Amino acid sequence: MTVCIAARAVDGSIFCAADRMITVGDIEMESPVSKIFRLASSVVIMPSDDDAALHAEIMNNLYYTISDLVDQLLPASYVSVREVVDLYINEREKVRLKRAERELLAPLGLTRENFPFQQSIMQPTLVDRVAEDMVRYKLPAMSALIVGIDLLGSHIYEVHDGESGCLDTMGYAAIGAGTRHARAHFMMSGQSGHSSIAETLWATYLAKKRSEVAPGSAEQPILPWYGLDPAKAF
Repeated sequence: MTVCIAARAVDGSIFCAADRMITVGDIEMESPVSKIFRLASSVVIMPSDDDAALHAEIMNNLYYTISDLVDQLLPASYVSVREVVDLYINEREKVRLKRAERELLAPLGLTRENFPFQQSIMQPTLVDRVAEDMVRYKLPAMSALIVGIDLLGSHIYEVHDGESGCLDTMGYAAIGAGTRHARAHFMMSGQSGHSSIAETLWATYLAKKRSEVAPGSAEQPILPWYGLDPAKAF
C-alpha cells in the first residue's frame, strides 16, 4: 500500500503520515527510510511514484537549488511553500528534458543546443517527428505532497506529473494507492482547516489506518508539525 497524507488544523498545525513502500523498476519493497523528506526547516515533501530512483534525483537537485536560493536571500533566509512547489516542477522538467535528449537526440548525434541549427540540413519529416517526440516525452507517473509553513501561514500542495494544486481551503490531501480510503475518511469525519489540533491528529491517524485496506501494507509514525517559526524557515 502506498499513501501520503497531510491535514491542517485551525491553528495552522500540519500533520503528515506516509507509508514506507518504494518502487524501483519492477521491484516494490518496504524501505526503512522515511518518505517524509525535509527540504527546508518548515517545508517537507512526500513522494508517491513509479520510480523512486528518478524521484530521488529530482529531490536531490531540488534540495541544492533551495540551498543556493537561501544563500542568496540571507539574512531573510526563507522561501515560500509556493516557491518550493515551482522549483520542484522546474527540476522535474529539467530531468524530463535531459532524459528526452539522451534517448531521442543523442542517437542522432544531436543535443538540445544544436538541434535548432541542424534542422535546415535534416529531412522535414524527421525534424517534425523528433520535435513532437521531445514535446510528448513523458517520465514515469509521479506525485508529491509539498506542505509547510511560511510567513503567509501553512499550506498543502499536491503535484501530479508537473501540475500543482493548492488544497489550503480543503484542509487535507492524500496521494497514492490508498488515496480514496484516506479522503473518504477525511470527508466523513468533517475534517477541514477549521478542525482542532486533536481532531486533525485523530483524523490523520484514522485516515492512514483506513488506507491500509488498499493492496499491501506499511507503517510510519505520524509526525506533528506545529510550533515552527516561519521566520527561521528556508
